[in-house]
Amino acid sequence: MAQPAYLVFRGCLIDTPALGTLRIRANGALGVDRLSGRIIGVEDDALGASAELVSAWIGQAVSSDQVSTTDLSADQFLMPGLIDTHTHAPQFTFLGLGHDLPLMDWLENADDNDVLVKPIITPRFVPTCSDQCLRGLGALAQKYRLPVQSHLCENPDEIAFAKSCFPGTPSYSHIYHASGLFDTRTIMAHCVHMSDSDIQLVRQCGVGVSHCPNSNFSLSSGIADVRRFLREGIPVGLGTDVGGGYAPSILDAMRMAAAASRALIASRRDTGAAGADALPLDANELLFLATMGGARVMGMHEHLGSLDQGKLFDALVVDLAVPASPVPSAETTLAVNERLRDSPTDAWKLRAEQFVFLADDRNISRVYVGGNLIHSL
Repeated sequence: MAQPAYLVFRGCLIDTPALGTLRIRANGALGVDRLSGRIIGVEDDALGASAELVSAWIGQAVSSDQVSTTDLSADQFLMPGLIDTHTHAPQFTFLGLGHDLPLMDWLENADDNDVLVKPIITPRFVPTCSDQCLRGLGALAQKYRLPVQSHLCENPDEIAFAKSCFPGTPSYSHIYHASGLFDTRTIMAHCVHMSDSDIQLVRQCGVGVSHCPNSNFSLSSGIADVRRFLREGIPVGLGTDVGGGYAPSILDAMRMAAAASRALIASRRDTGAAGADALPLDANELLFLATMGGARVMGMHEHLGSLDQGKLFDALVVDLAVPASPVPSAETTLAVNERLRDSPTDAWKLRAEQFVFLADDRNISRVYVGGNLIHSL
């Protein structure tokens, strides 16, 4: 028997199409063309049969047997897939090891040979590359319009080492820039100890930042000023940086990013440094960094990151009421329960916040990539 050509999801849809915007469609509907793997339509209020919705979205009649409908429960919602903008596949064998060491010492004990899983230019970092190597990679990136990924200003010793390899350079960032490796297709991990010159060049060139707070804490590298990056209009996403980071989970990265944001503000308060009055990252912003922010950094925001028509259906079905769920039920969460009847959108805002700070892999009921179901509980 042939598989239905279309998927329709009915229930709560949650995404963050822009920084500071949490979009909640509490009674929404979303359709997917299984052949293309793309979203064919979205409705804020789902009225009518699923086949009628699909017919309207594609402009031709569709029968009910061509559509598979998923009715989300009162404790489930659909959201974009989480995006990891920086990890090291070969270093999974070192997961959880050596976290008493600073970065440069840790690297001596880990396998640092990157595996390219898609076409992307990857200079390991400046201290491992000659000027000829960097310029050659820059020429390749420009000739074939390829993205670039590397590391920037992660650790004070690393910065000093990099600048000693290129005497006279005004900043770490300028080394990449002079080699043709700094533009809107560039992803730089960490960016913890950034000078004003570094930030200015990153902003001017449209470089994206992969914020890896777990690794930055674990290797005592420091805390990146994500709030400043966002204020400056610099694209920011989240990365796990396994194995410098010990958790291959963007859920963990969101929570670590929240902790890093608060720790930086507290440190500045206690030392009297500027920036103590900055606002910490909130749950809406963390969701953005984990989805649309990551898509922007990867240069894939036209295809991923939000639940919009035309985008690839990379998505999660989240279930907050699975057995042994770490998330309290709506009924036992007073603030949620009070809003369920009169303001379901406000109730879902609180449930989304609980997802960010409490959920784990048990709550990820289904994972879709390109319209294909690749994981189901």
